Amino acid sequence: MGDNLSSIPADNPFIRHIRGERRRPRRTEDPDRCRFHPDKPRIGCSDCLTDARVEGDLEAIARWHAAVQAGECDARFPPRFRTAQPSEPEIAAWVGEWEAREDPPGLLILGSVGVGKTHQAFGALRAAVTGARPVKWAAVSAGAMFDSLRPGDKRDPEKAMNSYLTVPLVLVDDLGAGKTSEWTEDVVFRVIDGRYAAELPVIVTSNGTPVELRERLGDRVVSRLAEMCRRVHLTGPDRRRQAAAEQRRAA
Repeated sequence: MGDNLSSIPADNPFIRHIRGERRRPRRTEDPDRCRFHPDKPRIGCSDCLTDARVEGDLEAIARWHAAVQAGECDARFPPRFRTAQPSEPEIAAWVGEWEAREDPPGLLILGSVGVGKTHQAFGALRAAVTGARPVKWAAVSAGAMFDSLRPGDKRDPEKAMNSYLTVPLVLVDDLGAGKTSEWTEDVVFRVIDGRYAAELPVIVTSNGTPVELRERLGDRVVSRLAEMCRRVHLTGPDRRRQAAAEQRRAA
């Protein structure tokens, strides 16, 4: 056994684990490099994940995944919403459910134009995927979702649909906001029904009331959303118009 181990580098995580040694930071002046493994990036260091798995450190594993998802949020969120936080009490309560339950519900955020639905939705998404239960996710506006599912030379509609149906958490912004057609209704039903059947949650925002949503999306979609999601109705003035008015006054 000793001869076999002697041929393995001393900093191998399995050898350190056998010897009861813990990871020690190494000196690095690059803030983007891992302080334990300077040849690897700070976020998503594969050696750190291996170390944590070998050591059985479940908290470190969860932190690793959460850090990776935080980096994904920074890279993929629209710039306006990169710092969004779930500041509304009902939205924050949903985040708590996401972390506490094995089968967390989805989130349906309704309200008139400009009350902060999209900001709260991205805040909820970031809090969910970077907390105690980090998962892979997708975020898309309803219009962009429809565009990705239309046949085209550079599009793969079935691949896009598969991602909407299987990713652990998906945010669909402004559902029901544009003109509807038989095709868009079928697309929305396929996405919502597929996730409903698979028991995968969604975060959905919409300007419509439940009655208006039923008229735009159909009873089948609204019925499934009602069962799948916590419904939050945001009220208040149009924040975008308020901000524009304040800028005019300050000019």
